Amino acid sequence: MNGIARVPATSSAIERGDVPEVAALGKELSELFNRLGVTQRAYALRTSVSESLVSRSLSGKRLATQDFIDRLIRETEEHHNTPMRPEVKQHLRELRLAALKATNPAEYQLETLRDELARSNRKVTRLTHREEALHLLIEKKEDELQVLRCEIAETQSDWAAEQVEAAKNAARWTEEVSGLTAERDDLTTELDELREDLRHALHFREQAERQSVELRERVLLLEEKLSEVMVSDQTTEPPLDVFLAELLEKWTCGRFHEVSKELTEASWSRQISDVVTLIEWLQEIDDKSLLDAFVENVARLRPIEDVISAGFELAALPEKVRDTKPLGQRDPIGILCNAAASSRPDGEVSQLVKYWNKITFRSEALGRRVLVRSLISQGRNVDVLALWERFRAVNVPESDILYGLSSLPSASPLHAVSQLLQEGDAGRARKLLLALLSYHNLTGYRFQEALNEIPLAHAEQFVEMIAEDFPEFPALRYLDFCVRENRYYDVAMIVRGFARRERLKQLLEALADMTRKVPRVLSFEKVGLERLHENLVAWGQMGCPTEWNFEKL
Repeated sequence: MNGIARVPATSSAIERGDVPEVAALGKELSELFNRLGVTQRAYALRTSVSESLVSRSLSGKRLATQDFIDRLIRETEEHHNTPMRPEVKQHLRELRLAALKATNPAEYQLETLRDELARSNRKVTRLTHREEALHLLIEKKEDELQVLRCEIAETQSDWAAEQVEAAKNAARWTEEVSGLTAERDDLTTELDELREDLRHALHFREQAERQSVELRERVLLLEEKLSEVMVSDQTTEPPLDVFLAELLEKWTCGRFHEVSKELTEASWSRQISDVVTLIEWLQEIDDKSLLDAFVENVARLRPIEDVISAGFELAALPEKVRDTKPLGQRDPIGILCNAAASSRPDGEVSQLVKYWNKITFRSEALGRRVLVRSLISQGRNVDVLALWERFRAVNVPESDILYGLSSLPSASPLHAVSQLLQEGDAGRARKLLLALLSYHNLTGYRFQEALNEIPLAHAEQFVEMIAEDFPEFPALRYLDFCVRENRYYDVAMIVRGFARRERLKQLLEALADMTRKVPRVLSFEKVGLERLHENLVAWGQMGCPTEWNFEKL
């Protein structure tokens, strides 16, 4: 393993089908694909790969990647609604390794070592579990031995105390003590054997760990060498200006399939600076479908670090320039954000929130936009509390989580507030409710709908939280609605809550100010505001706990 052998089978030989191992793999994959009952073009569209890649992989003119094989297995299992037998999966794995050995010995050696490392790690895990089991068994046997020793001591004590009367029972006691002594000896012997087994297990585990370390070092060495080979191979890509010229020529001639294929490969192979230039070019030629597909491939196929960098690169472009492009509202930052939010796992979404919160997109932090899109992609009937815990587990700041949850349909967060109140967790209920209020998701009629979601048993506690945290303007919108609908019970609850919090004066001052500005406030009726003011004044004259004159307002 001092060096990496060069690949004996050239790409041209593979294209001609002269490599029997690759052809054998393609035949097996083709048989498996035929069970799906779809065309290659439909399958390529479904898996976001080029039709050429599917065709060449199935015909044995290209070595299929492991990801391609795994995706084909999953599609077959889902189509037939039954899992594939392990021996079939192993057979495909062996065929690919044989093909890899014939075409790329270095990568074959690396794959083999990775498999060996995985087996070694599993062996370490099994031995560790056996060690833990032996420890528990030893502790159990030691406890049993201690119990027996106590029983023997108690038996001997009883025997000594009852010697006068125990003549006739001497044989029975002697036999019982002998039996217990023999059982003790057996347990002692078994305990010694278990300790010996534990020593052997520790020895084998140490050997397996040393082997794992050696294999890991060999894997890292081969990965480094293989990366050098791959870097040298990547230098064959044409310069960006040449590549753009070729794309423009194919696009002008209507060869859109070839353009799409080239852009798909460029989305994960080109440098980020080249990717940004290609995005600008797609905006200039005003091809919405190509732009969407290209940016979405960048969001899904690139490492998360590249996706983060792409966001910063696109944000560095002047916003005026982006807005004056022919595609206008199809801002590539928005496309990148939406695709990343819907395709990345929670841990990577957490990284996007952390770094992209430094980017402002249409008056909103891009990181928060990613989180909102990720939450919305969960579906309509979501478990708000489960989402809260999921993103807390990957270190998303709680303020960002609450911002995202407030963007969900109002019924779901309000149901979560009610659930938290029922569980006695008023602190988290207050946080979630305040987020809904702060981001203006509950006002006017929507607030009334939200109140209907709160059980009567928690209505008073809910109103208390509103009176403490709810801004005056949305509160007045709701109170105005209640007066016009003759819902005076709700008015009394809200106003009493504000009075208990000593906020009633601010509420009426806001009402007076709003009355003066009625022509400039949408959705407010002057008659409704005046009736609300009259009712609040009357309620104050009936004993409102304030020390100021309502009439002055």
